[in-house]
Amino acid sequence: MLYISCIWIVFRTCQPIQSNFITLKSWAWLIIISANIYVIYALIQYFDIRFLYGDRLFPIWNIYTARFPGPLAQANEQGLFLILALIPALRQFSKKHSHLWVLASILPFTGLLLTAGRMTFITFTLVVLLNFMVSKEPKYLFKKVLFLFTGSAFAYFIISSIPVDGQVESALSRIESSGLATRLIIWDMSIRLFLEHPWFGIGLMNMQAHAADGLAMTLQAHPEWKDTSSQLASGHIWTHNLPLQLTLGLGISGIFISLCLYLYSIRNVFYLIKKADWPSESFIHGSIASSAILIHGLVSVAAMQPFIMVLLAVYLAACSKRV
Repeated sequence: MLYISCIWIVFRTCQPIQSNFITLKSWAWLIIISANIYVIYALIQYFDIRFLYGDRLFPIWNIYTARFPGPLAQANEQGLFLILALIPALRQFSKKHSHLWVLASILPFTGLLLTAGRMTFITFTLVVLLNFMVSKEPKYLFKKVLFLFTGSAFAYFIISSIPVDGQVESALSRIESSGLATRLIIWDMSIRLFLEHPWFGIGLMNMQAHAADGLAMTLQAHPEWKDTSSQLASGHIWTHNLPLQLTLGLGISGIFISLCLYLYSIRNVFYLIKKADWPSESFIHGSIASSAILIHGLVSVAAMQPFIMVLLAVYLAACSKRV
């Protein structure tokens, strides 16, 4: 509860100023430059570039070089971070003189393609559609997005064609993987654990301690999942679903928090689509970014990471006033 309270404090602190700083060009450049540095860092790791007597640049990440994760070790988390970094740039694409923003976005979007995350693609597609809906110059936006896709696809094929020890997973291989089947097992066992602890839950970070019992109950009810369950040997810390994570961790109060978050986000998105009164830039940016986090959180663990949740509080605060 202290963890959730800290996020609430961030939200309430930013609410009076409506998080207007997220609409500043300095904020946009800061986050897009961070994304570029991040992808360059990940590529250094991926191609195993050595410095200083043969050591890697950041030896702490040695074990993660095979699957292009970079400093954010979880693929879904890095995908969400890159989406959030691209949103301010997309807001600039509608302007006539935004060529530099497009060039600065090519490498981060290439990183999105390299993660090959299924939910990452879906979330980014929805983000682009929302930007089209609220754009005053959709013609310019379409041209810039088309150039971004073309340039990033070209960079992706160059990187993926270079032979290395651990090849980048293709989008098709991720779609064909058993990740969804594994999630079904985790979701089933999480629901069973919630039904055993409905009032106060098991605590936000306590699934590991209850995983063995929860998995045993699930496999007893669904023996056909036995083969897929072997992939869960590394532990079950997350439910891969934000509403379920909050519900299992906090019980009834987690259901209330989840409903408030998603209903608030849905209301903001409908207001963007309706466009009865043209909303402020901070409302547009905050609505798109917060909906991206919550949509992505339906099948990933990224939204439960502290810095993502802090960003969520900042973006939700930006939606506190429509004009």
